[in-house]
Amino acid sequence: MTDPSGKCEPPRCARSLLRLLVRRAIGKEYELALDELFEERSARDGIAKARKWYWRQVFGFVVRRRSFRRITEPGTHRRAVVTASLRRGSVLEALVQDARLCVRRFRSEPTFVATVAITLSLGIGASTAVFGVLSTTLLSRIPYAEPDRLIIGRTVYIGAPGRTFNGVSIPNYSDYRESSRSFESLAAVMDGINRVTVTGGDEVWSATTSYATWNLFRTLGVNPAVGRHFLPEEEHQEDLRVAIISFGLWRGRFGGDQEVLGRTMVLEGTPHTIVGVLPRGFRFLWDADVWRVAVRPGAARNMNAYYVLGRLRPDVSMALAQSEVTTISEALEREYPEANETSRLHLTSLQDFLGGGVRRGLLLPAVATACLLLIACANVAGLLLVRGQRRLAEMTMRSALGASRWRLVRQQLAESVLLTLPAGLLGVGVAYLLQPVLLHIAPMGLLGVSEPVVDGPVLLFVVAATLATGLLAGAVPALRGSAVAPLPHLGVGQRTPERHGGSRMRSGLVALQIAISVVLLVGSGLIARSLLHLSNVDLGFSTEQVYTAGVRIPSTVNQERSGDDPFFAEVLREIRDVPGVQSAGAISRWPVQSPGGIWPMRAANRPLSEGEHGERAYLRRISPGYFRTVDMPLQRGRDFLETDREETPGVAVLSESLAARLYPGEDPVGQSVILITPFPNRPEIPFEIVGVVQNARLNSPRVSGDPVLYLSALQARPTAMGIAIRSDGNPTVLFRSIREIVRRAEPDALITGVAPMGEIIDESLADFRRMARYLGLFAGIALLLAAVALYGAMSYHVTQQEHEIGVRVAVGETRPGIIGLVLRRGAGIVAVGLAVGLTFAYPGTTLVRDLLFETVPFDPTTYIGAVLVLTMVAAAACVLPAMRATRVDPAILLRGE
Repeated sequence: MTDPSGKCEPPRCARSLLRLLVRRAIGKEYELALDELFEERSARDGIAKARKWYWRQVFGFVVRRRSFRRITEPGTHRRAVVTASLRRGSVLEALVQDARLCVRRFRSEPTFVATVAITLSLGIGASTAVFGVLSTTLLSRIPYAEPDRLIIGRTVYIGAPGRTFNGVSIPNYSDYRESSRSFESLAAVMDGINRVTVTGGDEVWSATTSYATWNLFRTLGVNPAVGRHFLPEEEHQEDLRVAIISFGLWRGRFGGDQEVLGRTMVLEGTPHTIVGVLPRGFRFLWDADVWRVAVRPGAARNMNAYYVLGRLRPDVSMALAQSEVTTISEALEREYPEANETSRLHLTSLQDFLGGGVRRGLLLPAVATACLLLIACANVAGLLLVRGQRRLAEMTMRSALGASRWRLVRQQLAESVLLTLPAGLLGVGVAYLLQPVLLHIAPMGLLGVSEPVVDGPVLLFVVAATLATGLLAGAVPALRGSAVAPLPHLGVGQRTPERHGGSRMRSGLVALQIAISVVLLVGSGLIARSLLHLSNVDLGFSTEQVYTAGVRIPSTVNQERSGDDPFFAEVLREIRDVPGVQSAGAISRWPVQSPGGIWPMRAANRPLSEGEHGERAYLRRISPGYFRTVDMPLQRGRDFLETDREETPGVAVLSESLAARLYPGEDPVGQSVILITPFPNRPEIPFEIVGVVQNARLNSPRVSGDPVLYLSALQARPTAMGIAIRSDGNPTVLFRSIREIVRRAEPDALITGVAPMGEIIDESLADFRRMARYLGLFAGIALLLAAVALYGAMSYHVTQQEHEIGVRVAVGETRPGIIGLVLRRGAGIVAVGLAVGLTFAYPGTTLVRDLLFETVPFDPTTYIGAVLVLTMVAAAACVLPAMRATRVDPAILLRGE
């Protein structure tokens, strides 16, 4: 803008903004100083550039205002100070200037920028992936309304060893709901899911289902995507059942049809009317396809099969709610002592309940990620040190021209921070790729998280991690690069000799990377050896040439066949006649894959005293021929027989470990075992012990000698069994024959899980394998980065020592002598790194001790292997620079000098 006299004036809007920002005298002095400098700039640079400059100064005034307030001298001197400050420029202007200088320099060094970006992106990306998963467990980000007010309740027993949690019965839950005043709502959800057969349509299929009270989804704050919630009166309807289905089942089985409401699904012979569809991605505790109402009539008070889920009132604390439910628990114990002896309801925040296992599962990946990020920072710091050595003459000249040390440090820190910005962008992509791996390692399904989490908090973490990494990697090089004295370095040639301190610093950074790599190699090596031992462990049964198939029938089938042979007895008899089949049997739960089914029991001749709960053992129902099929030899007694039917007395076979607990020092065959049940009509069921079988790892490959009570499947008419077949024939033909036999016996039967039995065991180790691969990947990356750093350090050392090498060659040093000179330098760095790494490797194994199997934390083979691997990689990294050193031509080098 120009006034009538032709004089250029600053922008009016900017001046008005300045007067708004401050009305004191210093503001007037600032305005006058700005006007003077505006005239100078408009005359020198033109009115357009001067106006842009004026706007920048107004915005920068907020930054500089505090320093101006300290100016107390009046009049002209104060204006002179303000004018001098403006001539020096604002902090923002200085930062912009530094950024421009950095960008111009980076354009001439694209390879260096790319190397730094790729190196740091691995550490930043891995850290971001872990943070994305951890933040979901730590920051109350479970996908439910107001999750900080949600609690989950389970039963604990006073005086019981350890803290063993159990469920709550429906009658007890009803008493808690009616008596408590701390909750806006109190719901219950079944502790687990069941797989059921769905019939009534053109195709028989299976679905996972769970039970909940009518208000579960209301308590969570989740509304159906289609249809309605359960209704309170539906808890009392035994004749007409309703169901709410998952979004995935709705889209997969019903094609997303809006008319699905009112359709009938027949679950195990019981019709259920679909009344709602849950929203996309909903998952609570279990990945259930169908949710059914927990019907209250007839529920037993000692059937503790439900978790309590509550939403606290806004003015109620967790401690107050816990005190109230404890009082109710004591009242229930007095009123119903048989079902509630020493039991109390224990409350936990839903966030902690769901996230506790995830946090524990991510501890090891988090530590490995932190190590990788530290290695990446050390690697980049080494690169910046080398780069700073090459720029020593530049720093010397700038210092001689008046640049302060802070100015030099700020410039180099700005470069290191800007260098990490591309790494941060790449890190988001790395995090997105790594998070699916973490979702498999940690049980994130409990939190309702099934896809990679890269949201606002995660992106903020990326920004913070990027800035922190840039400062961490650039701090030491910046401080060392700015500590220059002009006189010793002015006048030196193009090659600036490296200072001894800088050489030690670079060697120390390389040794640090080697040390961290040793720790990661030892940890991943111990995990790998444990995985090898687990894969080769003797399970107590054979999986070779054994094939499996899961068979499920509607519950009505057994009722219709009440006078005939049990369904599975008929099917197994026909399967044994198939050519190539050596034997066949059935079991209610596959070993290792389905470890549940623990029941209390006692020896018949030893009644329980007050406070005793009996021996707890796994319960399995098997058919005759199962032990032979999986090669589990009987130690004494006999196997189950085809004549062991419902009308005959109940019989049982014990594992060796259970026999030793129930009848120590005695022969249990011919005696009885009493199964303790929660059923009021049959609280104790006796079984005659007819045999003792070899121990097997039924629950996990890690645990031997599981106590197991085997009962005859032919005495119970189960609806779902796993069929095991030992055969040397063609598996494809075998499975086709099995399908024909099963479908011929029952058209509505469902056949699932047709596979070799060895795959069942392999699936149980899948998470452990993923953990081993994750650590192995990070250890490999760390080793690669350490090798690259060592190679770079030795290459730069050779470059710096070319003059000395040339002199040595000129006076007759041999080729092996030159190679030895370089290798000794590298061996010293590697030796220091190995010593430090091995010192910290054993304490570091505390993180993996719970995962180890038949492997001690100080396993010599693992430690020796880690040292050998790192030594070989380090030797390869040192040999190449050493070979280059032998090609130095002393004549050319000395002529140049």
